[in-house]
Amino acid sequence: MEFSPARVRQDIENLWKTGFFSDIQVFVKDEGRVIRFVLKERPIVKKIEIKTDRYIKKSDITDKLKEEGVEILPYSYYQPSRVARVKKVIEDFLKEKGFALGRVEVRKEGKDEITLIFDVKAGGKLRIGDIEIRGNSMVPTPVLIRAIKSIKKFSPLNLVSLKKTVYSSKALEEARQELRKKYLDLGFLDVFVGEPRIQIEEKRDFLGQKRKMIKVIFQVNEGNIYRIGKVEIKGNKAFPRDLIRSLILLKKNQIYSLSRREDSVKNIQDLYGSIGYIYAQIIPVEEPKPESHRVDITFMIVENKRVRLHRLDFKGNTYTYDKVLRREFLIAEGDYFNVDAFKNSLIRIRQLGIVEMKENPEFHPVGEDKMDVVVKLEEMHRNQIFFNAGYGGFFGYFVGGSLSTSNFMGKGENLSLFVQYGTRYKSYSISFTEPYLFDRPVFLTFNIHNNLSIFPYMFTRQMKGGGITFGLKKGFWRFNLSYANDFISLRDVNEDYLKRLPKFYRLLWLTDMRIAAISPVIYRSSVDSPIWPEKGTLYLYGMKVASGMLGSETDFISNWVEFTHYHKFRWGHILGMHFRLQYMKALGGDTIPIYERIFMGGEQTLRGFDFYRVSPQENEVRIGGTKSLLFNLEYEMRMKNSPMAVVLFLDAGNVYSEDQRMDITDLYYCAGVEGRVFIEMLRIPFRLIISYNPKLPTKYDRNFTIRIGMGRTF
Repeated sequence: MEFSPARVRQDIENLWKTGFFSDIQVFVKDEGRVIRFVLKERPIVKKIEIKTDRYIKKSDITDKLKEEGVEILPYSYYQPSRVARVKKVIEDFLKEKGFALGRVEVRKEGKDEITLIFDVKAGGKLRIGDIEIRGNSMVPTPVLIRAIKSIKKFSPLNLVSLKKTVYSSKALEEARQELRKKYLDLGFLDVFVGEPRIQIEEKRDFLGQKRKMIKVIFQVNEGNIYRIGKVEIKGNKAFPRDLIRSLILLKKNQIYSLSRREDSVKNIQDLYGSIGYIYAQIIPVEEPKPESHRVDITFMIVENKRVRLHRLDFKGNTYTYDKVLRREFLIAEGDYFNVDAFKNSLIRIRQLGIVEMKENPEFHPVGEDKMDVVVKLEEMHRNQIFFNAGYGGFFGYFVGGSLSTSNFMGKGENLSLFVQYGTRYKSYSISFTEPYLFDRPVFLTFNIHNNLSIFPYMFTRQMKGGGITFGLKKGFWRFNLSYANDFISLRDVNEDYLKRLPKFYRLLWLTDMRIAAISPVIYRSSVDSPIWPEKGTLYLYGMKVASGMLGSETDFISNWVEFTHYHKFRWGHILGMHFRLQYMKALGGDTIPIYERIFMGGEQTLRGFDFYRVSPQENEVRIGGTKSLLFNLEYEMRMKNSPMAVVLFLDAGNVYSEDQRMDITDLYYCAGVEGRVFIEMLRIPFRLIISYNPKLPTKYDRNFTIRIGMGRTF
């Protein structure tokens, strides 16, 4: 074979690629007749050790190396490049976890067979002591700082988000993107936000102690503000261009905004999703024109095929019939898939109160134009046979027992036999609800009850009777029509209360009486759960009419409106608000009995006051009112994967008599905190309420109160 230098170079390259050798030398004699390769083998890595300090676990590092695919196996050849790669992965991992002072030292022990030691010093986590932005001249620094959500400066104002005050390279990158997004929202299309730099500083924290902290520095180059030029739409066939254009929030000559662009894409996506184009792609194509500081935008629409719901399955409902769940769906198998209708269907299922969805539904494409959906459920506790005892603000001390089911025979019916004996409230009742009468969206409820309630320092009321409720539902709308017939008697009237009560009221109120009334109620509720609501809105109008034509011994009418709204923040907390306005009027010269009049106080209204404490007074006795205003505001912080929650609240309201004018400036307030624990068997939360009441209805009330309650305020 003829000697070839090129072939020798190729042989050297092939030998080097094996990774077995640390040095290769070639000697050529007699014009290539003799070629001698002198090789020096790399040492064998017999053992790998990873040593860590107390701040980080060895297992976390080994898991990360496996995840990145860079671990070094025993009895492999030592390769400096691979060792350097391992070291870099560990260093990056330390920064990601917040160890700004972390370092990695590599040592070799042995000669031909070596032990490779990675000495990892995490050094503890540091908090962010300052955030500095450099290069901004047009956007004020406070505006930019507020836009950063991923990291926070360590200060008393950020104690509720302490986790965000800890340094993390991943959080710094997220903060960099948040800064860039803020600039894009303000029209700075050419903005450049450099890699964040950090400096280790020693400074005093808000307790006056010296500690090492991190200063984060962002360097920005703002560029110019861009305005919208031409806005075009291409590729649309299913909808007219004018309809799509009305959903685009970017208008000609407006300052460019990334958020408005993203919202426009979502609006168009929702429009297409409403008629089955769930695979439709909305692609905004931007063409900046630096010379005029304008940007033309074209919304490219790739509609793809229209998709039908092929098969709908439920998983996890071992007791509940499929049809109980399927009838709540607003789309049926074979219909074109409607994204909004699908989301609303899931809300309707949660509103049943018999199942929960702790996992997202599964979607399985069938070809290009069909979709199978599996809704994953977890059944809630349904059959209840229990004895209970305790203390509640309304009930006082109580013992009781019940036999009930919220899903009788798996068909969604509700059957309840209830007995409770307490210091303030005694009740015996039986009720049955059929939610889908004759497989139609019509429900029917029957109930028979015997209730005894003690109004503290006033009287004891006993109410015997029953009722029937007929209801219709369509979508989120409900219409109920109830008829109730109750015989009410009063006894154990407090002597002091009786003496102070005007004679006119004594004759009309403190007598046995039958009240028969009809109550039409119409409402729309998208509130997603009756137990742990997270989002949705309720609008309600109700009326109660008691009349002699119905068998009543007194005539009156009551009207009320309610509004409830829940909003879930991206960090998981829930804001709830509630408003109720009520007005009553006697008919035919009658007066409204005291046990039908309006009182406030307790955990269902003004939770800082005792029951029936807020009321108009005459001769220093509470006589109840005929008009009322009530506002409730809650900020609920739920514990993750726990039945517990902490709630900050503010309640305001008042009750007015017939001759008083409703005055929004004349309200009673209470504010405080409550702890809630959901008891699955009872299907209601137990509550510990701590409240401050700045204005008191009587001299016997207190500014600070602690009470125990059950159920929700709204």
